[in-house]
Amino acid sequence: MSSPVDNREAPEGSIRSIDSLRGGVESGVDGALQGRAPDGGGATAAPALAFEEASLRFEGDLQLMRVVLEAFLQHAPTVIRRIGAAVDADDREGLRSAGHELRGSAANVGAAAIRDLAASLELGGASSAVGELRVTSRALEEELERLRLELDSGPLREVR
Repeated sequence: MSSPVDNREAPEGSIRSIDSLRGGVESGVDGALQGRAPDGGGATAAPALAFEEASLRFEGDLQLMRVVLEAFLQHAPTVIRRIGAAVDADDREGLRSAGHELRGSAANVGAAAIRDLAASLELGGASSAVGELRVTSRALEEELERLRLELDSGPLREVR
């Protein structure tokens, strides 16, 4: 687990740490991970995949939904690496562009937490401290892994 970022220079309402994202507290992500339990909490984590929303988007075609989710899971790591590279290079336009790309593709597959984290980079990356951006980038990687695990263990596990 990552430790919190020094946020003395962080703008009001910005992302403070992965822990604060999990609790939905002090997050500038507009509810990206609302409902997730803070570490050590007893609440159940919100699903990485908004299954009902995605099912409606794919008009109930679970096979198509699985194929598109698998394509997303293959492509998203490349975009997340671009986000990391943009953060390292302090390339705010590259960050905005990669955040926009990931936000759109995550929205299309029903990956709400990834969508909201990417949107925070797209819309707020220009004014966020580099440490905050790194925290968000790590949170994206974690959410992508949760989505991968849900695909393999959730309602779509038997769909091929």
